[in-house]
Amino acid sequence: MLLPTPRILIVVVVVCFLVLFAVNGLQAGRASDYEWKSSSSPSSSSSSSSSSSSSSSSSSSSSSSSSTESGIGEQLPGKVEDGKNGAGTGGLLKEFVGLSWTSSSSTEEYLEPKTGLEDRIQQFFAPVLHDNLTAPYVAPDGKVFELKKDDGGEVVWTEKLGKKILIIDIDTRVPSGPNQILDDKRVDYDRNEFKNGGDLVSNSVFDHYLYAQIHNYTYKFYQAQPLDGLHNTWILPPTLLSFLASHNYTHIVTMDADVSITHPELPLEWLFNRWGITRRTSIAMPWDTEETHGDALVSTDSKGLQVLNTGLVVVQDLEYTREMMEAWRDCPNDERWQGCSRWKEEWSHEQRAFSEFVRYEFNPEGDNIVAIPCDDAMSFPGMKAQYEGRIVSDCNGTFFRHHTLNKERTKGSVAASVMQVLFGMVQDEIKENKDDIWIVEEKKERGDT
Repeated sequence: MLLPTPRILIVVVVVCFLVLFAVNGLQAGRASDYEWKSSSSPSSSSSSSSSSSSSSSSSSSSSSSSSTESGIGEQLPGKVEDGKNGAGTGGLLKEFVGLSWTSSSSTEEYLEPKTGLEDRIQQFFAPVLHDNLTAPYVAPDGKVFELKKDDGGEVVWTEKLGKKILIIDIDTRVPSGPNQILDDKRVDYDRNEFKNGGDLVSNSVFDHYLYAQIHNYTYKFYQAQPLDGLHNTWILPPTLLSFLASHNYTHIVTMDADVSITHPELPLEWLFNRWGITRRTSIAMPWDTEETHGDALVSTDSKGLQVLNTGLVVVQDLEYTREMMEAWRDCPNDERWQGCSRWKEEWSHEQRAFSEFVRYEFNPEGDNIVAIPCDDAMSFPGMKAQYEGRIVSDCNGTFFRHHTLNKERTKGSVAASVMQVLFGMVQDEIKENKDDIWIVEEKKERGDT
């Protein structure tokens, strides 16, 4: 056998060196896809939750600072020893198989894709998403829902906005009690009725957070402080104003804790088109459910017009929106509108103040304030029959169910909406692979054994 000459050996060594150099270079190019994690520090999810309870500026910067909170910063994928980047190929292998790389060091530090659960949720739900923002939606029961067109016969929103949409839950209640979402122990879902206080908030956080992950929206929970001399629901206008001031989002959507999302596969941009939200719309809210106490209607303002319900609010980042939010926030001072102070504590608080005063002065174009149909975003199926004589309008919460009078039903609504999607996915998979999984026994003739 011929031995390799020194020249050949040199060439082989150089080639091996170049290969290793290229591998490390490729790893470095992918470094932004990974972030440092440590089992001894809080998880990224808990840190983002805590940061969302601070000011709007800190909330908007939490995502950018999460990758450096360990003090080490972003690391190259691959094996980690003594806090240094490894030069192995583990990072590349991990990227292909989707596994987290665990170091052999005593600190048990590891690297993982930044996207994590969010990316997996998006991939899982991708096959059933209604991503055609200009097409009608056909519900599981076969009902077809059309879109509103502008004067030119076109829809306004034709592209997904992604992280530019913020879904934010705003609440003074903290879901950190036993069997609630911030409990150190795993939530026992079956044992929790999710109908009051932190239990109800826990259910809404799960529902609204999951929806945000499915559609690649930003999600925050804002733990607000009570306001002196005002009902707790008055936290809404100042909180919206503070997040609008950050200019990090084109749209902000907030929902009450007793509001569930009926069709998680539908994106908000499609709903914006359905509701006629334009590029100059500052705010959108649903018409309230018509309700009576005795012979008196309690869901109309002093002029007899149906009030708008703040259980679902969509605001767009416009200068005019911020002016509106400031006026709404300051309404109880009785400076701009005499008599608004009545609604400091009297029901329905900030909701009634908006309908009594704000909407009459801040809708010059007719679409600066958009009223969402009651049937789209109020009540739940069967509410009118359940409260016969009290509830007048038959609104069914087609896209958002608002359980104003029966909050214990919120848990079931969330479960049903998620199961509807999952069942449909499994149904499609079974039908597609029926030949492989479905075995039909042959009929036997009489006398056959």
